[in-house]
Amino acid sequence: MRQLNRQDPSLVKAYHASLGAEKIRLARLLTVLAGGLNLLFMLLDYWAIPSAISSVWMIRAVIIGVLAIALASTWHPKFLRYYSVIMVTTIVIIGLGVNAMVLLAASTDVARDHYYGGLLLITFGLYALTYVSLPLSIAISVLFIGCYWSTSSGLPKETLATSLFFFTATTIIGM
Repeated sequence: MRQLNRQDPSLVKAYHASLGAEKIRLARLLTVLAGGLNLLFMLLDYWAIPSAISSVWMIRAVIIGVLAIALASTWHPKFLRYYSVIMVTTIVIIGLGVNAMVLLAASTDVARDHYYGGLLLITFGLYALTYVSLPLSIAISVLFIGCYWSTSSGLPKETLATSLFFFTATTIIGM
């Protein structure tokens, strides 16, 4: 059995061209789901991060704006040409936004312990709802893990270790 990649460039090109409708469908699904979840998480913000709610909501507004632009771009004729750039940019902005929320959380806010769950959802979405290349997906996951580790270093060691374990496991499952 021949490997699809690097063996026959015309087959690779034809394969990627055949994925166009699927990439558009999944990009729309991802942006709508991520936007809906982002809005629902606003309800948790009152409880989870009361010390920085206005800053967190500004971050959420940016995320919603990025998702709206990404969704609108799926109707543009050149969307597929720039698919990877659009999807990677969107995912990275969402992930960095959630990491910023964790960073803004006061030591008494439960968001410090629990908002990594949002990063797990983003990581699942990256692997399940995009056709971003595996090496790039892994790099994004490692970026998120590194950012989370650096922004959460003040957590109790057991909490941080457990969060990082689940984050790493999510990445491995996604791969």
